Amino acid sequence: MNSNKPMASNNNLSKEQKRNRKKSIIIITTLFGVIIGLVALSLVIIGIVSAGDEDNVGSSSTYIFHEADYAFDIMSDPGYIELDRQIYFNNPDLGLTVAITKENNPDVPNDQKEYVMLLCDFIEYAIAGKSKELNSLFSQEYIEAGGKTKLDFTMQQLYNIKITYIQNSSEIVEGNTNTSYDYWLEYMIRNNNGTFRSDMESDCIRREYVRVTKRADEIGIDVLAPYTTEENRQEIVSTGEAIKIVLIATVVVAIVCIASVIILKKRK
Repeated sequence: MNSNKPMASNNNLSKEQKRNRKKSIIIITTLFGVIIGLVALSLVIIGIVSAGDEDNVGSSSTYIFHEADYAFDIMSDPGYIELDRQIYFNNPDLGLTVAITKENNPDVPNDQKEYVMLLCDFIEYAIAGKSKELNSLFSQEYIEAGGKTKLDFTMQQLYNIKITYIQNSSEIVEGNTNTSYDYWLEYMIRNNNGTFRSDMESDCIRREYVRVTKRADEIGIDVLAPYTTEENRQEIVSTGEAIKIVLIATVVVAIVCIASVIILKKRK
C-alpha cells in the first residue's frame, strides 16, 4: 500500500506539469501570434507607403484610359463645352482667386504676369493638342536636367484649371540675375486618354509643381513635377510614426513573452 503512494504523488505532479505545459503553450502561442500580427501590420503600413510613393511617380498601368483619337475635335463635344474651362489664378498671400485670360488679367501682380501667362500658354497648348509648342516652353536647364518633354498627344479636355502662387526667389549666376516663380498647376481631364498625362485618371486632380525661371531675356519651365512624396511629407511622416509605435509595441510584447516563459519555467 505504502509503495503505491509515491506513484500517486508522481501522477499528480505529472498532471500539474501537463497543465502548466498547456498554459505555457497557450500563452506563448498567443504572444507569438500578437508579435506576428504586429509585424504583419508594420509590413502592411510600409507597403502602403511604398505603393503611395510609387504611385506618386505615376504609372499608366494603374489607370484605365479612354481610346485616343487624334482626329477628334474636343470643341465639338457639348459635354466638354459645358464644363468650367476658365483658368483661375490663386494667390493665397492676397486671399485672391480670380478667372484670368491672356488678354484680361488685371489681378495678377505685375511681377508675375510673364510667368503666369507662360502657364496659360501651357494650358492652351495642352487643350489644343500642340505638343511642339508646349515643349518649347521648357527651358534648356529643364532638358539638361533630364526633364521629360511631351510626346505627341491629342487635344486635352482640361477643366477646373487653377494656377496657385507658392513663392519666388532670385539668384545671381555669372553676373546675371535669374528670377524664379513657383506654382501649383492643377486641372481635371475629361475622358483622359493618357497621351498627355498617364499619371492620373479622368475627372480627378493631381496637381503639378511648376517652377518658371527668367534668365536674361529668356523665360521657361525649369521644373514640372507631378504630385510627389515631397507634398505628402506630413502624411508619410505620420505613417512613419505609426510604424514606430507598432514596432515598439512588438518589442514590448516580445519582452513580455520572454519574461512569461522564464517565469513559467521557474514555477515548474
